[in-house]
Amino acid sequence: MLASNFTKFIKIIVCGSFFRSVMGKGFMTTTLTFSSNLADVLNSISICSSTQSNIMLCVLAPSAVRGLNGVAMLFSVMLTWREPVPLNGILNRYTIRYSVNGSSEITSTTRDTTFSITDLNPNTVVSNIRVIAATGAGDGPPQMLNDITTLDRPRECCIMILFILIRYIQFFSFCFKLLLLFL
Repeated sequence: MLASNFTKFIKIIVCGSFFRSVMGKGFMTTTLTFSSNLADVLNSISICSSTQSNIMLCVLAPSAVRGLNGVAMLFSVMLTWREPVPLNGILNRYTIRYSVNGSSEITSTTRDTTFSITDLNPNTVVSNIRVIAATGAGDGPPQMLNDITTLDRPRECCIMILFILIRYIQFFSFCFKLLLLFL
């Protein structure tokens, strides 16, 4: 295996839009020692070019989150997803963007793979839902979800109340008929 034989120091030049925007330079030079599997380290970066003494690496953003799912409840929407593969670095955050009933976009962040959109009314439309993973290299592509509508007030409750009212009306009607029989 390459990593077990690779024990010397190497000089790495890291380039990419992330380092240009953060460092204000076109590249950054650093020296690293790999005590872990070199293949694991290289899975999160792309090799742009290499020489015997230098390896030019480009930092990659994460891929899209997987398995984005939304469950509508009466007063909320619960979103769940799985971590992107490949992650391409260390996860900084997930950004969740959405609109409620066509209003302006709302943005929230979390480090978890679940997020609850709360304080909604019944029959509210949550639209344009996007979840974006971010590492030090920047944001990955968004994973999108169709519109989700919170549940309407339970109709069973209304039907039950109507049923109870009918029973009371029948009971009072029966009592009234009994009263008329004895008068």
